[in-house]
Formats: sequence, C-alpha cells, structure tokens
Amino acid sequence: MRHFLLSVVACFSVATALAATPPADEDFESQAINYDIANEGDWTSTTGGTATVVAAPASLASYLGGGGTAPLSGGHAQVLSVEEDAVLTVAGTADHEVVAEMLVQVVRSGVQPTGAPGDQLAVYVDDLSGKVNVWYDNGGSAWYELTSSPVIADLEWVHLVVTANYDGNRYKVSVNGSEISDANGYSTAKGATQPGPWLNMVQTNNVIAEIEIATSAAAPTYLDELVVSTSRVVEVSDVDPNLSGDGNDDVFEIVRVGPNFRISVGGQVATFVDAAESVTIQGSNDTDVFNFDLAGGVMPQFTVAGGGGGGVDSMNFTDVDGNTLTYSVVNVTDGSVALDGNTLTFTGLEPTEVNGTVTNVIINDNTGAAQSIVVSSVSAGTQTRVEATGATFERIDFTNPTGSLIINAGSGNDDVSVTQTALAALGNIFIEFNGDAGTDVLNVDLEGSSAVDTGTQIIGTGWVLNYNDFNAPTLANLILAVPALGEWGIILLSLTLLVFGLRRLPSASEIIVAREALSRALPAAVLIVAVGYAVMLAVGSSVAAADLFGIPVATALLAYVVAFCAEHRDANAAQANRVA
Repeated sequence: MRHFLLSVVACFSVATALAATPPADEDFESQAINYDIANEGDWTSTTGGTATVVAAPASLASYLGGGGTAPLSGGHAQVLSVEEDAVLTVAGTADHEVVAEMLVQVVRSGVQPTGAPGDQLAVYVDDLSGKVNVWYDNGGSAWYELTSSPVIADLEWVHLVVTANYDGNRYKVSVNGSEISDANGYSTAKGATQPGPWLNMVQTNNVIAEIEIATSAAAPTYLDELVVSTSRVVEVSDVDPNLSGDGNDDVFEIVRVGPNFRISVGGQVATFVDAAESVTIQGSNDTDVFNFDLAGGVMPQFTVAGGGGGGVDSMNFTDVDGNTLTYSVVNVTDGSVALDGNTLTFTGLEPTEVNGTVTNVIINDNTGAAQSIVVSSVSAGTQTRVEATGATFERIDFTNPTGSLIINAGSGNDDVSVTQTALAALGNIFIEFNGDAGTDVLNVDLEGSSAVDTGTQIIGTGWVLNYNDFNAPTLANLILAVPALGEWGIILLSLTLLVFGLRRLPSASEIIVAREALSRALPAAVLIVAVGYAVMLAVGSSVAAADLFGIPVATALLAYVVAFCAEHRDANAAQANRVA
C-alpha cells in the first residue's frame, strides 16, 4: 500500500500519560542526519517503521522559491523522512481548539487506508482524483472526498493545517492557506448552517492524544515542520444557545480584571482568561459587537471573528493607554490591532473605534489593492478617522495621538485625501503619509486656509504634513496662490527703489508733502511688507524655513532706503533755498 495518512487518535483514559502539552513545534533542524525521531521523548513508532531526519530534497527548495509558505520561519535544510509511521503524542483539553500545522510532501494513495476505531479524524489524498479525503462521522464513520478540495499532485509539497475543535467535536482542513468547505460541513465548530468547513469527528471524548503521520516503506513521506498549538474558543452558545440567530445584536464585553479578562455575552459571564492566552472569540449569525475595556492595561492577544450573518460586526476599545497603536488591514474585513507589541487579530469585522491615550498611531494598508483613503476629523475634532471609500478596508476611528500619526498606503495606485480640519485637529505632532509602491496621489483640501509645499512637507498653520513617494500633491481651496519673492527679491526691489528715487530730486514743496505722507505711511508700509511676505511664503513658494529671517532684514532695509531718500531730498532742497 502506498499512501500519505494523517490521523488524530483519541485518548480513551484520562489517566493516560501524555508526553507534551501544546504549544509545541519541531523543525528537524537541530538533529543529526539519520537521527531516529523515536529517540525524542514525545515521538514513537508503533509499527516498527522508521522516521529519520534526512537532508531536504530539492523539491522543497522549489516549493519555497515559488512562493510556498511554511509554518515556521527557520531553516529548511533537513526534513523528517517517514516510513510506515511516526506518532507525536500530545495533550489537549475540552473547550480548546488544537491546530496541527505542517509542511508535507504528499504521497497520493492508490489504496484507501483503513480508518482505525480510535481515530477522531484522518486525512489522505486520493491517487485518482488528487483530492483530500477525510475520515468523519456521517451517521457512522466513513471516508469522504471533499469535492471542493484542490487537486494535489503526487509528491507535491503543501502547507497543511488541521484544526480540531473539542468543544464542538468538529474539525476542518486547510491546504496552502485555503479552508476546504463542503456540503457536509458546517459554518462553525458548533454546527450552525451548511455548507461549511467544519466536519464531524468520529470520536468525541474531548481529548486528543496522538497525531500520526503514516506512509508506506516504498514511498516515504517528507515532513518539514510540525507545529501543534491550542486555542480556547468562546461563542455565544457558551452562555445561551438561544442567543445565536435570534435576530438581536450579540454584545460581547471583554473587560480587564487584574491580569485577566472577563468575557461576557449579553450580560452573562462566559469565562475568565489570561491576556496572553490564545483565545478565539467567535461571533454568531446575528450582528456582533465586541467591546474591549482595557482598563489602561495590555492588549489581549486574542482572535476576534465576526459571525458573518449579514450584520455590521464592529469592535470598540476603551481606556486604551499606551505608546504605539498599530492598525493593519489585509482585506475588507480582516486585520490586526497592536498596542506596544501585543497583537489582537480579527476576521469578518467592519468598523473599529479606539478611545484612550496613545502617543503614536500607525496605519498599515497591507491589502495590496489600489485604495482611495480618506483621512478626516470626527467627534468634534477629538478623533481621527481613516477609511477607504471603495470599501476595500473598513474605517477606524481613534483618539488623536499626542506624538505622531503615520499612514502607510502600501502597494497599489493609491489616492490619499486629507482635510485642513483633520490636520489642524491633530495639531503640532509629527504627521507622515507614505505612498510606498505604485503611482500615488496626495490631495489636501485646505478649506480656505493657506499652506506651502516644500517638496517633502506641506506646512500649514499649526501643522506640518510630511510625505514620501507621492506625485506632486494637490493643494485645493487655497486662499491665495502668489509665488513668494524671497528675501533677496525684496532686497533687490529695495535697491531698485533707491536707484529710481535718486534719479530725480523733488522740489521743496513736494518734499514737505512727501515727508508728511511718509511719516504717516511708513509704519503701515513696514507692516504690509512683512505680512505680505509671510503670506506669499505660506501659500505658493518652496522657500526654506530660513527665509523667514529675511522678513525683518528686507523690511528694515526698505525702511532705511525710504528714509535715506527723504533726508537726501531735504538736504538738496535746503541747499537750493540758500542759493536762491
């Protein structure tokens, strides 16, 4: 018989000694070549076959070089060669999900393997169809081919993930990042609707004992990485099964209580968990609202999953207190929120709101799509909103940061728009927009205000916007668009007036009138020149900030020139009178 078989075996006695408690991982890089994996404490070989560490075949490098993914980020010089079988003994508990993730070279099976009575689940790839077959309960244990499975070639490397939920007693299979949905599967681990990826386990005693990888001696299976992890799952039905699908909003309250978080649904407490524990909070088919009260503490490292029932599933954070908040999106509903290195991931959600005190905010668009990103001010200027108008990612509202705001538009031809109101509300903090790859456009609506574009900054009244990798920004609704003269321009103008004024000496009567006019007009003239230069600098020039020092210099010189002309003319007039 020639096959690759993955099976998860139930533990029939709670007294059975289980060697390893997840999370656990093995990359086979630390052992010597030809090392028998049975020498490891958590590994065994039940049929006398061998499973040894060998040098990785060239096909693995081809898979990774072609964009293939792996569970771990380490090296790939060595793999486990499995002949007959290799068993990793692990421990799992009720109300946990156990995830077995591996990089495996699939040997397609010409003969259907035999499902063992103790198998909770099992997976193999059929030789004829190349599709994933599963061992599951459909009114009795049976093999079943997943019709929507991708076709896997013989000896092809795949990133395989099997997720077993011991609360709902169901499991699902993912190949190369895509879950396999089926007409006989369910939309959630506890059932809900069909079709879906969640399949019924054959054994349902809520304890996992063994993960077995088996093959034939004639065609060994190569395994490059195996990661086993656990995650608790909190659902609406944990509190009240009648709440799910009743048409009313399901409100999850996640409140920090000391070092832990209390999770409640509909006002009823579901559980207490540690902030660092791997927990999935699963929404229902109703509209889901996830309210987090961090109480000034750390961000929990949870996963929040909207139920996808058609409502607008949202997430809100209050009492946030930290240095750096990072909001990253990968598509219209999925992404992550990180606070000082602690990351919460989310799927199936729409708007997010963050209230509290943070120094820095970073927004990352990791969708890879062309975006029309709009930055605006909301909540009477106390919050900033970032959203994509084409619904390529949902909005986030956050309390204005006190130190910096950085927006990374990511790849794609992006159009980023911001208003003077939003920039003014942010105030004198560091603001930076990065276009990154693609042809990107930056639009600033000045709403009747003024600003100057220096080529790397847009300087307004009380704010500065730094920008990189954009086309020349568009400054809309300026109050004036006059090119600045610069200090040397004003000095040149002053010298011109001096030369022109000395060409003709006025009569005595003209001087008397001129001096009177000058004494009245000079203060206003000085003010007009100074203000005019400042306005020209603000609205239309790329004059460096050092040019501001030219304002008093040029003004003083102009005043001196005018006074010199007047005195010179006075002297000439007096001399003419004495001669007469």
